[in-house]
Amino acid sequence: MTNDAVQKQYYLDIEGEQVAVSKEVYLAYMQPVWREQKRVERQKRCIDENGRRCMKDCSQCPKTPSGGVLSLEKFMTDGLDFSSSDNVEEECVRRDLRQAIRFALGALSNSDREIFLRAVAGYKEREIANFLHMSQTNVNKRKRYVFEYLRKQLEAYR
Repeated sequence: MTNDAVQKQYYLDIEGEQVAVSKEVYLAYMQPVWREQKRVERQKRCIDENGRRCMKDCSQCPKTPSGGVLSLEKFMTDGLDFSSSDNVEEECVRRDLRQAIRFALGALSNSDREIFLRAVAGYKEREIANFLHMSQTNVNKRKRYVFEYLRKQLEAYR
C-alpha cells in the first residue's frame, strides 16, 4: 500500500453532525481552538521562583496560580481604561520616553535643568540670565549644550 491509498480522514462536528473535510480545512479550523485550550491551560499554572511555569501536579501544589485572565477586555469591564489611545504599544513607548526624559533631566546640573525648563516654558534668554545671575551669552551656550545633550540621550526615540 502506498501513502496515497491510506489517507487519514478528518471530520468536524458541525451542528451535531460529523462532516468530512480536508486536512487543510481541519487544521485551519482546529488550530485556533487548540491555541485557546493551551492558553487556558497555561493560565492555570503557577509560576516558580525562576519565573517559569510550574509543570507539576496542580492539585498537590501549595501555591495558587498567579493572577488570572489578563486582557484589555477584562480591564475595561473592571472599569479601567488606558486612555483615548487604542494602541497599547504607543502608550508604552510614550511611557518609556517620559521616563527617559526624566532620567536625562535628572543627570543635568540644577542650573542646566533650570535653563531647559525656563526655555521650554517660553522665557527669553535675557530673563533666564537675570534669574540665574549669569550672562546671556552663558545662558545661550548652556542652552545649546543642554538641548544637544538631550538630543543625544533621546536619540533612540526618534
